[in-house]
Amino acid sequence: MLYSLLLSVLLVTFVIIVESYIKRVRRESIEADTEDLIDQYTSKVKKGMNKNEAISKLLENENIKKDYSKHELDFQIVSEIGDKKITELNDDFDWELPPSSKEADNLISECADKVKKGQDLHEAIDELYKHQEVQKYYDRMDLFYIVDELSGFVWKRK
Repeated sequence: MLYSLLLSVLLVTFVIIVESYIKRVRRESIEADTEDLIDQYTSKVKKGMNKNEAISKLLENENIKKDYSKHELDFQIVSEIGDKKITELNDDFDWELPPSSKEADNLISECADKVKKGQDLHEAIDELYKHQEVQKYYDRMDLFYIVDELSGFVWKRK
């Protein structure tokens, strides 16, 4: 009786561990497939495909749609490419920013000024995102676009 109970507990524990492992492997596989697909479209954009068309195609994938916003995909492709002609944000780029507050806008302006004066963009965003008022209104990735645009850091238009 005691042996069968112990055996049952061990069997259940084993099943739970195996199931957890299978879920983790499946999730890692989906993440790898997602990254591969993003890399494929980034390569296509490098070869001349329209960036917005590539983003639209990527967002047709359910896993990508669930894990990435249009802005995050755009930022990832732009960061990867490095060619100023391709990486410029298009004039028709669809900004979908929430309403803001005066305090958050002031903090963002101060952050952009720091970047203009030479502070690293990522450090400035990390510092900016510590403010609760900014977190209330802005996604971290949106802040990269906003501060970058205000400071003229990467995608400075001619």
